[in-house]
Amino acid sequence: MQLIELEQKTCTIRLEEKASGKKGILFFNEGQLLDARVNNMQGEAAAHEIFSWDAVNLSIQDGCALRENKIMSDLQPLILEAMRRKDEDEPEDIPESVIEQIEPVGEVPADRLIRLKQRIQEQIGQQCGLEDLYQDDLWDRRMAQLSKAGEFFHFGKIMLAYIDSGDRCDYILIPGQKTTVITVDPKCPRDKLIRVISQ
Repeated sequence: MQLIELEQKTCTIRLEEKASGKKGILFFNEGQLLDARVNNMQGEAAAHEIFSWDAVNLSIQDGCALRENKIMSDLQPLILEAMRRKDEDEPEDIPESVIEQIEPVGEVPADRLIRLKQRIQEQIGQQCGLEDLYQDDLWDRRMAQLSKAGEFFHFGKIMLAYIDSGDRCDYILIPGQKTTVITVDPKCPRDKLIRVISQ
């Protein structure tokens, strides 16, 4: 989130908390958080809720349909307030969670990539939108940035990232010593794909 603020990005971030299945949306325009939504909550209350989640699936989409600013606070105070509230809500006898680091798993053998591709096609079918699946260390820097953001917000270990490029294909990134890249059609069933890949 701080990278989005620093680089003055315009995007929409969709999140799903793994534990509860709650879904939320963050709207950014030129690095400024305009609004947040979770269920029937909106604005700062929704932002506090989202920033308190421990482990999430998220997808980032270029562009932001909103123009009206519903949040008047800067991003950093919102995050700090969410962390403060979360700390108050947790019982004292629970130790602080340790930030998980991404452990390099080495290069994924070609047969494992083939099995992953087969699993996606078997469980979703030909309409899965899968275009290519390969390993590429050119994505490692971007994955490192996502991992730092995940650590900062206590989202837990980054298992994969969905990037809506706004181009002819989107990307699913799986961290490792070399990043596994799955290129998909933007019209793919992204929630189903993420579930199958996360298994």
